Amino acid sequence: MIRYAVAAVIVLAVVLGFQTWRLNGAQADRDAALMIVAAHERAAEALRVEVVRMERERVEAATLDRELQEGVGADAPLSDYLRHSAGRVWP
Repeated sequence: MIRYAVAAVIVLAVVLGFQTWRLNGAQADRDAALMIVAAHERAAEALRVEVVRMERERVEAATLDRELQEGVGADAPLSDYLRHSAGRVWP
């Protein structure tokens, strides 16, 4: 009877050791996945910041373009040099 109890304890210890090993592996996988998720979140935030910056620059460029086309003195004649340069910028 004692032999069966000892065998059962040994089997239980092996099973517990194996399950602990599997749990440690799963926790390492989880930690790696959490690090990847955090990196993706930082990349998404950087992308959002960049999109906002690009939209602001686009609006500023459109405002400047409109000011140059419709602002005070926009209908004044240009020199040949400026007319050629403006033709290259605004075809």
